[in-house]
Amino acid sequence: MVNPKESMLNYATYLGGSNDDFGRAIAIYNDNIYCAGFTLSSDFQPIGGTGFTPNHKGKFDGFFCSQSLPIHSPNISPSSIDFGKVFINSTVIRDSIVIKNITSRPIRFTKTSQDFIPFALRHPLDSFTLNPLEQTVVYAYFTPDTKGEFGNIFDIQYETGIPFEIKVSGEGIAPSISMNPTDMDYGQLEIDSTKTRKLFIVNKGTASGNIHFSKFESKSLFKYIDDIVPNDTTLKVGEGIEVSIVFTASSEGSFSQDFIVQSDEIKLICKLKGEGVAPHFTWDRVNLFFGNVRLGQNVTLPVVLKNTGKARGKINSLQLINSKEFTLYVIDLPEDSIIHPGDIIQCNVTYIPTLLTSATDTLFAYTQEGELTFLIYGYSVYPIMEQLSEKVFDYKNISVGASSIKTISLNNSGKDVDTLYSMYLGNIAGEINFELVSTLAPGSLLSPESPIEFNVIFNPKSPGTKTDTAYIICGTNTFKTVLIGEGASYSFKIKDTNRFGNTRIDSTNQDTLFIENNGTETGFIGQMSIVADLQQNFSIDTSTLQNFWLAPKERSPIYINYSPKNIGVHTAKLEISNSSDDILSTYLRGESSGVIFESDVKFIEFDSTDVDAESDSSYFVIINHGNIPGTPVIKVRIDTEGSFVQLTKSKLIGHNDTAKIYYKFTPHSAGRKNAVIQISGSSNNKEGYTVQLYGIGRIRSTKAELTFRDTISARIGEKISIPLIVRNIDGKKLDSVRSVQCVLQYNSTVLGVEYPFKDSLVVNGDIALLSLQRTASNLKNGDTVLVLEFTVGLGNSPVTDIIVEKFVWKNEKDATIEISTSLPHSKVRVTDIAEINGSLRLYDKGHLAEMTLTVNTLLPNAPLSINIDGGLHCSSLIIYDERGRVVRDISFVLQSDKIVYDFDSSPLSMGMYYCVLLAGNNLIVKDFVVR
Repeated sequence: MVNPKESMLNYATYLGGSNDDFGRAIAIYNDNIYCAGFTLSSDFQPIGGTGFTPNHKGKFDGFFCSQSLPIHSPNISPSSIDFGKVFINSTVIRDSIVIKNITSRPIRFTKTSQDFIPFALRHPLDSFTLNPLEQTVVYAYFTPDTKGEFGNIFDIQYETGIPFEIKVSGEGIAPSISMNPTDMDYGQLEIDSTKTRKLFIVNKGTASGNIHFSKFESKSLFKYIDDIVPNDTTLKVGEGIEVSIVFTASSEGSFSQDFIVQSDEIKLICKLKGEGVAPHFTWDRVNLFFGNVRLGQNVTLPVVLKNTGKARGKINSLQLINSKEFTLYVIDLPEDSIIHPGDIIQCNVTYIPTLLTSATDTLFAYTQEGELTFLIYGYSVYPIMEQLSEKVFDYKNISVGASSIKTISLNNSGKDVDTLYSMYLGNIAGEINFELVSTLAPGSLLSPESPIEFNVIFNPKSPGTKTDTAYIICGTNTFKTVLIGEGASYSFKIKDTNRFGNTRIDSTNQDTLFIENNGTETGFIGQMSIVADLQQNFSIDTSTLQNFWLAPKERSPIYINYSPKNIGVHTAKLEISNSSDDILSTYLRGESSGVIFESDVKFIEFDSTDVDAESDSSYFVIINHGNIPGTPVIKVRIDTEGSFVQLTKSKLIGHNDTAKIYYKFTPHSAGRKNAVIQISGSSNNKEGYTVQLYGIGRIRSTKAELTFRDTISARIGEKISIPLIVRNIDGKKLDSVRSVQCVLQYNSTVLGVEYPFKDSLVVNGDIALLSLQRTASNLKNGDTVLVLEFTVGLGNSPVTDIIVEKFVWKNEKDATIEISTSLPHSKVRVTDIAEINGSLRLYDKGHLAEMTLTVNTLLPNAPLSINIDGGLHCSSLIIYDERGRVVRDISFVLQSDKIVYDFDSSPLSMGMYYCVLLAGNNLIVKDFVVR
């Protein structure tokens, strides 16, 4: 038996006799071989001894015989695989296992064990069948991701036989290179000094590893020894290398650098840092100012020199340049003059002024960093007191009981303080008419360049000449001021009561009063005011003199104005202040008369009246509340159309008498009319009183009919205009109409409208309500009231009604014209949409292109395949929802004549959708449902 896929003979036996034998058919079934043919042998014996009868004795005898096949097991080799040492995370290592069916029947094999990391057993199928004499290859993989030795056994089952065991083993190896330490701190180094530290790199892994050294930058303060970069090398297991790195503190500051060594596995980093330090000497202050020092005294102040740096430093010397008035004493300078960081050197400087002038000097500190200078200065001072005010104070005439103040001014023009020892008056007995006052008490210090004031008050207790002397003693100086004054008195008088005659309301009557000084000295007349005058009928004329001195035996006029606001007797009181804080007063009295007109009502409303017709008359009553007769003046202040006419004339009205004033209303146009009537002539109101008149003009009923086009046919995307026309006007013409308001209803999915933003569009479901307002002028039969503009869309219906729900005619802003109007109704039909089964829509004109969908119903996550075939050059492919809104524009797929596109439906919610293919005015619509 020969395997047709191989050239090797797998199984053979002898079947035949003494002559020619011919096998015409061989078959294998149930572990047996069956053979049929004919023979020319006379001694032909079939295997098994059955199935043959030599009827023809060797002349073309036929035979049929069977033979059992030998039993064999499949062959699998090798039974174990050792992958050896493999680097972890390297390329996958595999080996092959050959499985061969050397039996005479097909055998099914199954991998019964799972993969065990890092081993895997792979075949195109986990279960497969081999025909007799067939073989296949199964691959074993070893992929270690950690270090160590690994082993496993895989089982391959074949039918009911004992499973084959395949042992696999291998070792994961890797280098493990580490650096110690990973941080090296060189600490603080003085400038231009160096320090060397070592680090170690060791391979503690299971395999050799390579390392690469990076070079330091040329500006880096960290270097290899002699600036020689170590050679790249391979570290065997357990091997290590030592590296020395030098830090040179060539400048001051903190420095850091990463020392990097690249190994096969990772980048090794050691953080290097060091600090260059230097001494820094500073004074504890900017300068040393002694201030003002009095001649003959001395002041000592400290000054400190400190090392604020981070390194020690040396002070070579400390000295003053000019030491005539300053002396220097150094307290704690070390013998070696070395000052450590944070240490200080304290010095005392003494200032001893010898001249009345300023003094300066410079303190020098010579250090290894250079010279440090320090300015020292001070002033020598001494007090110089002088009197700035006059030596004689003449107070002139001062009223008895009154007072006057004059000031003695002293000034210290020196540069040192002086001392106030005492201050007093020479007259210590008898009548005291002068007083010396100061905020300073004896012993007070008097600062330089600060004026010092002492107040001397003259308060005569009786008439006549008064004298005294003021003494002020400061230090060694005594300042003397002579005081002279005269005591005087005064007496004011004014009439007790002043009467004004009868005065008409809103007029002014002026009277003159006089105030006199009957005393012996000049007195002060202060502010004047009128009190107890709630209605302010009295006032002081601006020409009246106030706040002035009145000499003895003189008088001054006071002008009083009487301007009554209402009828009756009025009183008030005039008050005048004077030098002695007394209040002089006199009473004022006046009488007034006049006419006062008022109306009984403020508003009159007329009945609605036809345009150009007269209404019934109405009236209002004018009353005179005054105490004298008068004639009111009646004028029309506002009446734009002249709709209101006065029927009665104005007449004289006596005290507490009345008069009726009649008006009629004649409107000249429709709408609300108003007028304002002004009544003037009252004595107490120049503006007058007003009465407002109202009325409404009405017109006869007007009938009008509005018309649309009955039915309009249009295609999708077409823009249509629908004029609204007025017809069959009955009654008064519409030439008074100024604007119209209209509310339309239609299907928003069929018609799209683009009106100015001031119009209102409300969509509820599929129903749109559009509110419009348009101006109009001199409308007549056949005129267009407004024009509606729509764009036909792919809606949920091929037809929609356009209904005028409300129509209002308006004349003015607040007047609606009464016009009975018949409202129109129109219909728009979309010609390129046809209905299928009452709801589906399809348009495929000319069959220039064909579009099919794989399914009409799909789940949300299932893709939708769209197939387009034809010669039509399509412009767009868009998915719409059931309201005609664009869901997805996929026009970008239209790049060839035949298109197959899988549309992702996962973002879609449940509902009906439409796939629309458009080319010019031609389109194809296919619907589908997402469940």
